[in-house]
Amino acid sequence: VFCILYLISIIGNLSILTLVVREPTLHQPMYYFLSMLSLNDLGVSFSTLPTVLATFCFNHRYVGFSACLVQMFFIHTFSFMESGILLAMSFDRFVAICDPLHYATVLTNGRILAMGLGILTKRAHPPSVFSHLPAMLGLNGTPFQPATLQLIGIPGMQIGHAWAALVFCILYLISIIGNLSILTLVVREPTLHQPMYYFLSMLSLNDLGVSFSTLPTVLATFCFNHRYVGFNACLVQMFFIHTFSFMESGILLAMSFDRFVAICDPLHYATVLTNGRILAMGLGILTKSFVTLFPFPFLVKRLPFCKGSILHHSYCLHPDLMKVACGDTHVNNIYGLFVVIFTYGVDSAFILLSYAQILRAVLAIASQEQRLKALNTCMSHI
Repeated sequence: VFCILYLISIIGNLSILTLVVREPTLHQPMYYFLSMLSLNDLGVSFSTLPTVLATFCFNHRYVGFSACLVQMFFIHTFSFMESGILLAMSFDRFVAICDPLHYATVLTNGRILAMGLGILTKRAHPPSVFSHLPAMLGLNGTPFQPATLQLIGIPGMQIGHAWAALVFCILYLISIIGNLSILTLVVREPTLHQPMYYFLSMLSLNDLGVSFSTLPTVLATFCFNHRYVGFNACLVQMFFIHTFSFMESGILLAMSFDRFVAICDPLHYATVLTNGRILAMGLGILTKSFVTLFPFPFLVKRLPFCKGSILHHSYCLHPDLMKVACGDTHVNNIYGLFVVIFTYGVDSAFILLSYAQILRAVLAIASQEQRLKALNTCMSHI
C-alpha cells in the first residue's frame, strides 16, 4: 500500500512539473506556485521514503542517530514550507481577482523566485530542529565505529609507492591543467558559447570535482606516507567521489542529446537547446546525483565496524567500507544496486539510443561528405 501511494505521489508530482516546464501556456504565476508545491511534496516523499521502505519492505527497523536527526530536519522543513507555499498561492489568487490590471506587474518572475527563496529560507531554520545539531556534530558514532581508517594505497605495491606518487602527481597535474584550460577557453572565446561546449565545460567541472575529491588522501598516502583518515572525513569523501562519478553519466547523456538534436533536428537546434534549458539540465543532473547519493553516508554510519579498519585503496569508496562493516548490509547493497541501475543503467541506455538514432540519421544522408561532416560534430565528445 505504501509503495503504491509513494509511486502515485512521485509520478503525479513529476508529471505536474514536466507539464509546466514543457507547456508554454502554463508559464504563469499560478502554475509556478503549483510547481513549488509539487517540488515540496517530492521533498516530503523522498525524506520519509528510505526509512518507510526499510521498515515495511526489508524489515530493517534501526536508524542511526545522526541519520534520524537529518531526516527529522528535512521532514519538518518541507512540512513547514507547505503552508508558506499555500499562502503564496492564495496571494496569487488575491491579486488576480482583486487587482487584475496590475497582476502582471505585481507577480513578475523575479518576485515569484524571491517569494520561493523566502519560503525556503524562512522554513529551513526551525529552532526545534537546530537545537539538536550540537549533539549531532559532536556525535562520534557507536563504540563499534573506528575513529580512523587506514588506507593502504595499491595492495602489493608498498615498496614502489615513490614511483606511483610521481605517476599520480603527473596524471593529476595533466587532468587539472587540461580541464582548467578547457573552461578558460570556453569562457574567453565567444565562438565557443554554444551548447556543445557548455556541456563539455560541465564535463570538465565534473572531472575537476573527481580530482579534488580524491586528491587529498592520494597525496597523503603516496607522497607523505600518511595512511589514516578520520571516519567522518572518509564518509564525506565517499559521498563526493560517488556524487561526481555518477554525475558523469548524466552529463554524457546530455551531450548525446545535444548531438541528437543537432544532427536529427538541426532546424530547431537553437530553439530546443536554449541557455535556460541547458542550465536546467545541468542543475537537474546535479540534483539527481546529490539526492540519490545523499543517503549513503547515513546508511554506512548506522553500521558497526568489526572486520578491521583497513581499506584497500587510497580513497574511500562505499564497496570497500562494506567489506569491513558488520551487521545487516542488505539495505546498503540493495540501495547501491538501485543507484547504479537508476544512474549508470538508465543513462547508458539513453546514450546508446541517442547515438543509434544519430547513426541512423547519418546513414540516411546521401552525400558522403555530409556524412563525415555530421560525424565530425561528435568528435569533441569522443
